[in-house]
Amino acid sequence: QHANVRAFFSHCGVNSAHESVAVGKPLLCMPMFADQIDMAIRVSDAGAGFLLEKDNLDAAAIRQQAEQLVSEE
Repeated sequence: QHANVRAFFSHCGVNSAHESVAVGKPLLCMPMFADQIDMAIRVSDAGAGFLLEKDNLDAAAIRQQAEQLVSEE
């Protein structure tokens, strides 16, 4: 909730997703397993963040998505 936080890079568990949405911080979601995948899809579909696929990812992709996420504030 701190004013200096512009986005949250998360595995997208229920608690982290709810907290981020509640305080209006966009999420960069990289789910690992279980409910995290469904939550990340819901966050992305709602326009509250971006979904990264852990099996098809590199540092450049993470940076590009993060920059896009914070530029849309």
